[in-house]
Amino acid sequence: MKANFKNLLIMHPLLFAIFPIIFLYSHNLNEMSLTYLVGPLTISVGSSFILWTILTFFMRSKIKGALATTFCLSFFYFYGHIHSFLENQHIILSHRYLLPGSLLLLGYIIYFIKISRRTFTDATFILNVIAIFLVTVNLFNIASKNVKALFAQAHKNINTLSATLQKRDHNLFPDIYYIVLDEYSSPDTMKRCLGYDNSAFLNALKQKGFFISQDSRTRTPHTPQAIAQVVNMEYLTPGWCWDPAQRAYVEKPRIGDTYPKDHPWSEATYRRYACNKVAQFLKSHGYEYIYFGNYMDVGRWDKYMKSCADQYYNYYQSSRDSWVSEFGEVFWNTTMLKPFYQYYFGRQYETYYRRGVLKTIEHIKHIPLTKFHPCFVFAHIVCPHPPFVFGPYGEFVPPSEWKNFKDKRFYLGQYIFISNKMLNLIETILQDSPVDPIIIIQSDHGIRPQYPDIEIEGNEWTRIFNACYCSNSTKIFYDGVSPVNTFRIIFNHYFKSQLELLPD
Repeated sequence: MKANFKNLLIMHPLLFAIFPIIFLYSHNLNEMSLTYLVGPLTISVGSSFILWTILTFFMRSKIKGALATTFCLSFFYFYGHIHSFLENQHIILSHRYLLPGSLLLLGYIIYFIKISRRTFTDATFILNVIAIFLVTVNLFNIASKNVKALFAQAHKNINTLSATLQKRDHNLFPDIYYIVLDEYSSPDTMKRCLGYDNSAFLNALKQKGFFISQDSRTRTPHTPQAIAQVVNMEYLTPGWCWDPAQRAYVEKPRIGDTYPKDHPWSEATYRRYACNKVAQFLKSHGYEYIYFGNYMDVGRWDKYMKSCADQYYNYYQSSRDSWVSEFGEVFWNTTMLKPFYQYYFGRQYETYYRRGVLKTIEHIKHIPLTKFHPCFVFAHIVCPHPPFVFGPYGEFVPPSEWKNFKDKRFYLGQYIFISNKMLNLIETILQDSPVDPIIIIQSDHGIRPQYPDIEIEGNEWTRIFNACYCSNSTKIFYDGVSPVNTFRIIFNHYFKSQLELLPD
């Protein structure tokens, strides 16, 4: 028996207007609050309702107008996905062809709906069911994640209170700053491969008492795995090498020693990264754990970091400009507005990258003047890693050059910029710290061969920058020291631990 759709309620156009936004939000809960959804949802639903009204008048049918509106929304919201898919398949189709072609196809579909003699009641019912299902699933995900976040925050507050009550006076312990500069190449790499002599920066560090290890290396090109190894004081992989034939990194065979089988970008790695052994050890000695994140944390390990760190800061998340964020960029670039995004918002998004780096560094400068001592400051700064948005003196870089490795001056410019910023930061920390601090500046890996048009030797990425400031740093550290041994050496020296050094 055929179902009766005479009084069928039409919901799918408005629900499909809601779905893409709440879908993105459900995958970016930590980047924005619910209040930020009001504007996008109002615009999307309001625009869809107006379009539905116009198309209903044009087609003289509410059902046909609704169907045409849903097609318009689908084309609008999935255009960017289609363009990205074609790019990933190495099918380069310019917006000047894809956009008009998409609009032409959409126009034909709307025309077909108008002239069709079908009532489309069956299609309306099916679209209603699909739309209700999609919206309901995402609302459930959002609700469950928010409930979990509330419980996690409550648990964190209890732990913080307990730690505060148990905390003893350890003000004589030094603050420890562990700063990771992403893709910051070793001085030897810069001189040999990019023709740049970084001796002015190195000499300035040495004059301040830093030990700079020659030929320190990392085993992995994967940032979370590289950093997780350091802050857990253990190797998590037998090592990786670059295979130019496959244009991919290949992990070496696991012979002898056993290592976790977790993927370098897995949840397990993120958990090790955030809730690490170094932080746990220092917190047990009364340290405040302070973490500064970046845009790569969002939706990955930030949930673990927020539950483990005493203080969590991420200036890529705390922007007041909700649409000038990683969420905003993803949203805009999944729609038909993608061809116009760079024209209207490119400079703002560039500012988003710049602001994240600059505000993080400025905040760290003020840590010595706070009441949180002793503290363990862990900052992962994505620089000079692309996008290249800083010239050597902080100049703006055109968006077209953000990932230009072929012209070496863009990587070099950002490299020089962050070096100067680090020198200024170090001077401030040393000047304002109540107790002579420990400062560790390391790169997770050097410049890598994976980028298009780059000219770099296959395993040059293993060479890292490794500098440490502490009492007797020139005596306790040595050339070629592995970053994995950094905190083993420091804990043995300051806390009389008896940790065996791992092979370099």
